[in-house]
Amino acid sequence: MVQKLFGSNTRVKLLKLFLFNPNEKYFVRELTRILDEHINSIRRELENLLSMEIIKEIRITKDTKSNKKYYKINTGFGIYNELRALFAKLEIVSEDELKNKIKELKGVEYFALTGVFCSVSSPIDILVIGNPNQEELNNIITQLETTTEEEINYTVMSKEEFIHRLDLTDKFLYEVLDKSKIVLKDNITADISAKYYDFKDLDNRS
Repeated sequence: MVQKLFGSNTRVKLLKLFLFNPNEKYFVRELTRILDEHINSIRRELENLLSMEIIKEIRITKDTKSNKKYYKINTGFGIYNELRALFAKLEIVSEDELKNKIKELKGVEYFALTGVFCSVSSPIDILVIGNPNQEELNNIITQLETTTEEEINYTVMSKEEFIHRLDLTDKFLYEVLDKSKIVLKDNITADISAKYYDFKDLDNRS
C-alpha cells in the first residue's frame, strides 16, 4: 500500500527510517546497510527527498581531510507532522497481525485510534469501550508505542459508563468522538447511534 502511494520501495524505507528517528543522522553507506538497498537507489532517493526539502544534508568536518555528508529528517518541513502520522497510521493499518490482535481482544466492544494517529489535537490517542484484559491491552499499547515512537494516552470505559457519559453530553467524551479517528473494532455504535449520537459520519473504519 505505502509503496503504491510513494512510488518507490527505497523511498518508503528511507522515509520510515527518517520519520521515526528524527534525532538521528545517517551517511549513505550506513543507509545501504540498514535498509539493504543498492547505493545508487539510496543516492537517487536522497536527492529526491532533498529536492522536496523533506530531509536535509549535514556536513561534519572532523579534520581537514574529513568532510562527511549526513542526512536527517527536516522537522521544519511544512507537513512533517502529518507525514509522520500518515506513516504511523499506514504501518498500523497494514499490519494484519496487530489489527487481528485488537479485533480479538476479549471484552472490547469498541477500539478507536485518534490523536497522534490522525494528526489531530485530542485529549487521548485511543478510546477503548468494554472490559478488556489489562495485560493484553498493555501489550497492544506497547506495540503501538514502538511503532509510532510516541507515548500513547488512552482511556478505557465500560459500555455502561460510555452510555452514561453520552447521556450527560460529557465534554471530554464528545471532544474525543468529534475528532477524526480510525475505528478498528465496533460492536456498539450501531445499537446506540439513533438514541445518543450519530457515529456514521465520524468513523473511518479500516
